[in-house]
Amino acid sequence: MPRAPFLLFPLLCSLLAACGGGDAAGKDSPTPEDTSADTASDTASDTSDDTADSDFPEAPAGFTLQLGGARSDSLAFDETTCTANAGSLRVFWRNRARAHVFVLITEIMGRYTGPGTYDDTTGVRLKLQEEAGGALAYFAADAASGDTLSVEVTDGDAYRASGTATTSGMRGEEGQITLTPGSWPVWCVTTPPS
Repeated sequence: MPRAPFLLFPLLCSLLAACGGGDAAGKDSPTPEDTSADTASDTASDTSDDTADSDFPEAPAGFTLQLGGARSDSLAFDETTCTANAGSLRVFWRNRARAHVFVLITEIMGRYTGPGTYDDTTGVRLKLQEEAGGALAYFAADAASGDTLSVEVTDGDAYRASGTATTSGMRGEEGQITLTPGSWPVWCVTTPPS
């Protein structure tokens, strides 16, 4: 009797092989000659998911801003999120590892239409602020106080944008700060409403 479990295992294995033995989704594992075709089609679909237009620029790499003036910090930004709808564009840069809790915000409020140069007269707001977990420091470029600010969108439409934000500095309760470099990437891809 102790040999019965050992006899049942080979029998069960041969039954599974005879029935197809596919994976959990009911799809057979690819043979070596099938693998290249599957990989090629998967790669093509993965790259097309990010943008509807393969000519649209890829998401930019992270960058570091050196703050000077009223505040001296070196802030790395490597994660971007955004919204683009109803004529507004909002792009947020953060640090994925949470080495700091600053968010760098680029906005074109109510006047975003696609490629072009935008400034404070066309709804641009550039801000650097700490989120929860920080001291809630807040700085913004202020044209009325002499700061220059602009966003140049080189590629995009009502729901996408690729370009550069630029400012000569920002101000807050702590005083005036400079940012080196004084510009950073703007990138956003959203899905138009259906």
